Amino acid sequence: MLKKLNDIWRESIADIVNNNMKKLLLLLFISSAFISSANANSIKGGFGYELGQSLPDLEISCNFIACGFILEYFKPVNQMPPFDAGNLETTIVEKRIHRISLYYDEDSTKNNSCFSQESWSYDKYDFTKIQSMLFAKYGAFERTSNRSKTNDWITYIFRDGARSVSLSCSWTYEKKSLFKPYTGEMRLVLEYKDGFLKRLADKEGSAYRKKIKLQEGTDYDF
Repeated sequence: MLKKLNDIWRESIADIVNNNMKKLLLLLFISSAFISSANANSIKGGFGYELGQSLPDLEISCNFIACGFILEYFKPVNQMPPFDAGNLETTIVEKRIHRISLYYDEDSTKNNSCFSQESWSYDKYDFTKIQSMLFAKYGAFERTSNRSKTNDWITYIFRDGARSVSLSCSWTYEKKSLFKPYTGEMRLVLEYKDGFLKRLADKEGSAYRKKIKLQEGTDYDF
């Protein structure tokens, strides 16, 4: 009788432990899903547009270079100096934004303006002003660069899941020679991307181009 009671007691304890473990695992799963969902939304976009936003009135483009893409130029809302222009790309079917870019260009000199802008105080140049605001909003960014005597680019990027926000400065300067004219440009780019929607856009663009070719093929008996 005593053995039977001990067996029942052990089984009851095991059931309680198992049930509590299941509840704990479920709670951890829900918490993890909530945190992941919150993080996925930390990079939204800006200046009048958001990643994932649908723009149903845009038209699919085809030109002599490429076909099956949607590219729209816009003037930034609540403009941040020095950016004076922007463009965005969307998926083909639902026309959801996967990239938002703001940019500013100017002629360059033999002085590496990207290096100069990064090297001085945060309140002196546009590049470092924007950089400090991004750091305050998103946290630590990864830095990459590539420098030579005639060109340089510096990129700071923050990734969150499939999304990213980046700030880049590129500088090119090649002085005029006997057979070559002067070439030079300094460009700042602030860019938001959604990698998942970009892959979807690539897949839909490929399907669209195939559809166009099949339609062209109906004109011939082959």
